[in-house]
Amino acid sequence: MRYLAIGLIAALALVSCGGDDEAADFCAVAEEIDATDPSNTDIDEIRRLTGDLVEAAPDEIKDEAETFGEGIEKLAGGDTSALTDEFNEAAERIGEYGEENCDLE
Repeated sequence: MRYLAIGLIAALALVSCGGDDEAADFCAVAEEIDATDPSNTDIDEIRRLTGDLVEAAPDEIKDEAETFGEGIEKLAGGDTSALTDEFNEAAERIGEYGEENCDLE
């Protein structure tokens, strides 16, 4: 569970955003993630939020969102092999997109 929280914390830190209507669905999920405390969130909720993020991801970051989602699923199952450079790069790219397209404070 500790590694799963690390993954969600990475998403929380990286999906703090700034304004584009084309990304409305993605930003709505990002706002929900931003309001979540991963240390007090059960695994099913973390999976749901991650699934929503993957589903809402625009084409521009869809591959990265899928990589991130797969990593969270592995972490949820206790498989720490998900903590790879590819996973971290995907989380970083999702965060960059969020910063450029959403408006979270």
